[in-house]
Amino acid sequence: MATDVLRTAKAHRFVKEYKRFCEMQVPIPGMSYYDRIRVAEKMISDGLIEIKDDRFFLANQPILPPWLKEEIISGEENGLQLLELLQDFFPSNKKFDSERLSEIGLQGETFLYNFLCDRMPEEKLKHVIHISLFDDTAGFDIKTPDPANLEISLLLEVKTTVRPGKTFQFYLSRNEYNIAKVQNNWKLVAILKRNGRHDICGFVNRQYIFDNAPVDISNQAMWQNAKFEIPFEDIEQNIWV
Repeated sequence: MATDVLRTAKAHRFVKEYKRFCEMQVPIPGMSYYDRIRVAEKMISDGLIEIKDDRFFLANQPILPPWLKEEIISGEENGLQLLELLQDFFPSNKKFDSERLSEIGLQGETFLYNFLCDRMPEEKLKHVIHISLFDDTAGFDIKTPDPANLEISLLLEVKTTVRPGKTFQFYLSRNEYNIAKVQNNWKLVAILKRNGRHDICGFVNRQYIFDNAPVDISNQAMWQNAKFEIPFEDIEQNIWV
């Protein structure tokens, strides 16, 4: 319902047009005419939209209310759709973007850490270490025995996205890249979060990262962070099943 309200604001439609639209929708529990009107009123009170001259508009300085931030971080479809619509209207909020990415990333790391602990024999649990909680310069997030071969130690860099699609997008720091180059047991784990649920997509092949990383032209201009995009079908799947 909130996406309908934002589309109405984008089109600068009259209030009476939105009410007529609400009247024409088949009423189902939680999505009645009055529910739709209450959603519009809530978005006005939250500062997302406003009414001028009996028309809906996006607010001059729209803000992301707490409920919308939570939906975005949780990977809720409704929240992602609203974010997509809002990005057309105002510049990216860098502070929120940074906080959102950090929160999504930490949730993905915590999920994987718990996943590994659940599959580890008791005598190996002490070797599952969430490194990034106390050292964000290590170039990886979790050190753990390989659940498929407990004699092998893995250095896992965890990347989590809430955006489904044909490709998996992630950012890699130069430090993470450098560690991947010298540590053969370094692996990047791709995680997708949708509607509050985390799923392990698999490993991103290290060679893919090496082949697609930027190249420094000189020592006076060196990349520090890079955005990667890999088709989901190219991710090594069925790990630790």
